[in-house]
Order: sequence, then structure tokens, then C-alpha cells
Amino acid sequence: MTTPDTVTVLACGAAVGPLLEQAVDSPGRRTGHQRGCVHCQAALAEFEDLWVPVRESAAVTPVPPPDLVNRVISRIRAAVASPGWALIHSDRGVTRVAVELVVRVVRDATQSVPGVRSSLVSVDGPSITTGRRHADRGHDDRGDGDRGHTDRGHEAVDAPGQVGVDLGVSGSTVAVLVTVAVDYGPDLLALGAAIRRQVERHAEAVLGIRVASVSVRIDDVLPPA
Repeated sequence: MTTPDTVTVLACGAAVGPLLEQAVDSPGRRTGHQRGCVHCQAALAEFEDLWVPVRESAAVTPVPPPDLVNRVISRIRAAVASPGWALIHSDRGVTRVAVELVVRVVRDATQSVPGVRSSLVSVDGPSITTGRRHADRGHDDRGDGDRGHTDRGHEAVDAPGQVGVDLGVSGSTVAVLVTVAVDYGPDLLALGAAIRRQVERHAEAVLGIRVASVSVRIDDVLPPA
């Protein structure tokens, strides 16, 4: 099969070529690493979705339209070439949305769920596909009240009123890990499900992007405010 000319790796170190082959040959299959990696989840979901018209055309006719594979490969190249952006495709062109905006929408959606609080958040690894650390500090990155510090490679930031967001982006698909503290009392499973629904709804309604997965990590339970 045809793969992008340039070997590219995601922020987690996974090569794009094998991920594309996996999406084409074994859609839906995930390795142990991929089940816990937002970057692989976003890329595989995006590749599988983009390959659907090729698979459907091949099932109906002996040969897909001559430009179909090239158009799909072009979309895949665009996805892996723009790791700092979510790409929203339409008949009139492509809209590029900065990952910082995606993080903001995810955070606002999470914080709108009753019972969600914040605490000292420790987020492991890069929080967006570019590998840049995106700590939740609000609008002031290094104000007097910011107690952010790095501890053995893990960044922990005390940001009252904020939640941690770890984001994988590939084309028009994202995978999300949110880290929150919650009020003592509510059903945690139900609260996690409410967060997932809210993040998916806001991301799709506000940005027009697809959410492959939303993982919720609860790192503290606090007395009601």
C-alpha cells in the first residue's frame, strides 16, 4: 500500500507508517500501548475514518475511483504534518484550529459538569501531539500566585478552578485525558460518564471535530465547597 513519503512519529514515539497499515488492515484493533495513549488513539481513529470510503468503494466495485486513494493519502499527510492543529475540512477549504483552543474547549466543558473541582494536577508526558507541555495555569503563565514546578520530568501545577487536559490530535480527530478533583459524594462512575458526554458534545458542537475517546482521571476527592 502507499504510505506518506516522510517517516513521521507521534509525540509518544509511534511511527505513522505502521499505524496507517494497522488502520487499513486491522481497523478497531489496539495494542496495550495504544489503549492508554491519546496520541495513538487520535491517529488511528482519524486514519480509520479517512479510509472508510476506500473500503466501501472496494466492496462495491473491483477498483476504487482513480483519485480516491490519492485524496485519502493527501488527507493523511495533512493530518500528520500539522500536529499542532486540528483540521476541519469542508467543500470550501480547510480550517486550522490551534490545539490551545481545543484544550480550552475541553477544559471549559469539563468544568461545567456539576461536582468537578481542581487540585494539584500531575500530568505525565506531553499534553499535545507537538510535545509541548500545556499546563493549566489560566491566562497568566507565570504570575506571582503560580506554584508550577517540574518534579522528575512530571509537571505539577496548582491551578484553582482548572483541570488538567492531556490531548492527542490527528487531523479532525482528538483523544482526550482529563485530570480532575471532584466533590465528595456523587457517584464517580456517573460523574465520569457525564464528563465524557459533555466533552464530546462541546468539541463537536463548538469546533466541529470528532472525539475518538475521553478518558477521565480523578486524582482527588474534596469536601463540598
